[in-house]
Amino acid sequence: MRAKQLLALAVGLYLAAGAVGRAETTNIRDLTGPHPQISGLSAAQVQQLSALERAADVQLNAAMEQVMPISQAITDSLGGPGPVDRAELTRLQAELAPIFADVADEQLIYLLQIRALLTPAQLSAIAARFQPTRRGHGSEDPTSGAGSYAVFRDDLGSTRGQHLSDAQMAQLATLEAAAKAELAPIWQETDTDYVQLDSLLNSAGPVTFEQLEPLQQRLSALRMEHDAVGLDFAVKVLALLTPAQRAQAATLRAQVAALHAQEVALRNAAASGN
Repeated sequence: MRAKQLLALAVGLYLAAGAVGRAETTNIRDLTGPHPQISGLSAAQVQQLSALERAADVQLNAAMEQVMPISQAITDSLGGPGPVDRAELTRLQAELAPIFADVADEQLIYLLQIRALLTPAQLSAIAARFQPTRRGHGSEDPTSGAGSYAVFRDDLGSTRGQHLSDAQMAQLATLEAAAKAELAPIWQETDTDYVQLDSLLNSAGPVTFEQLEPLQQRLSALRMEHDAVGLDFAVKVLALLTPAQRAQAATLRAQVAALHAQEVALRNAAASGN
């Protein structure tokens, strides 16, 4: 979690940072996060923006505290050398759905609060510069966005460091192609809804949560559909591996996790001056 700074200092850093406030705002989302585009904002607006960002950060951190043990349980279930309990994985994934939906709603409220602190002229200027863009998914692997249980082309992945046979590689390619085909309509609908939501958020006229919520609910549902495909893909990839390969993957995952833990410990020690 970022260290909390005094409001005046935060505003001063916002104004002094080289990458902050240089470009004109083209999307309301440019005003989010620790380094917003603040060109044209008053000092009072920057202070309000800072307060909103800190509150949103607290909410997100609280949500991640709920997500982390569930994601870890999914990773552990997939990462062991034994058989995968698909029913348990489905149950764990279902636990994540309402948490992610709440995070998305909170982000929507955060964006509307930012809109509320802008003047009509500022909103009109953003609307005039806004260019709707789709997210783009053509080069993503099937488990992209599936959280910590991604097992393909991932630092903790079961295929990382494996010596797969030609037959396994062919099966892997077939699974990836099938997953991408299943994801294609999900990506397309996600792009359509995202552009519509973003266009409303960046319009000059009044926008309410009630207008945006149905779009956000569809996006949250699509995310879970996407993650379900990723989970199915992960289980099928694991089924390709021999018991020896599964055991090797579990050992590799444990080694990488231990290295990550050491890295965190070193960073914490450096931050505390020990």
